[in-house]
Amino acid sequence: MHPGESNASFMIQGAIDFLLQKNNKEARMLRETFIFKIIPMLNPDGVVNGHYRCNYIGADLNRRWPNPSKLLHPTIYYTKKLLKVCHQAN
Repeated sequence: MHPGESNASFMIQGAIDFLLQKNNKEARMLRETFIFKIIPMLNPDGVVNGHYRCNYIGADLNRRWPNPSKLLHPTIYYTKKLLKVCHQAN
């Protein structure tokens, strides 16, 4: 969520690299068993504008999860919508 949390970027890159290994039995088993939805950046507009915690309008997106606005917090709004759809499909 926040651009200063580079350790999360390294972690997700390592997870993606692991899951994509062709000759790894564990990675293959995980790919065959689960569907992974990886959303690595939820604050691209804030990052582009140099904001550390906030999106382009200055809203701390971590505080918007309970009731995000489609217009003001679109990344959170649509991520929640995606998660609901994925949950209903299973």
